[in-house]
Amino acid sequence: MSRKILIVDDDLDFSSIHKEILEKDGFTVTAKYTSADALESLKNGSEKPDLIVCDLMMEKDDSGFTFCHNVKKTPHLARTPILMLTGVNRAKNLPFDLKSNSAREWIKADDFAEKPIRAEDFLAKIHRLLGEPSNKHD
Repeated sequence: MSRKILIVDDDLDFSSIHKEILEKDGFTVTAKYTSADALESLKNGSEKPDLIVCDLMMEKDDSGFTFCHNVKKTPHLARTPILMLTGVNRAKNLPFDLKSNSAREWIKADDFAEKPIRAEDFLAKIHRLLGEPSNKHD
């Protein structure tokens, strides 16, 4: 059975490219282009992903943070891993990571990476968050 991934990003090109990468790796992928649409589909049960990939800056500069907080405080979604991808470090010169306890407390994502991300690194993070080997041929 194929694992399901939800991509939440207002960049249609990014979503399309990464959807293709994931589908070639055997995942079933849905894309939502606003955090509000994604959250609504998650809360009403029309989306039941095994993992969520989200952007940080969508409708607002902090939309990704707000989205992650809302996902993690919803009981049936709280254990869904979230990979946050963003270009904020480069675009706004606002470095952050998930290394400290305080950062993990307010970011709420399970992992973080800078855009652009190489396909191999992206897939490795996805598989790690799902508790799977990063290379299916190993």
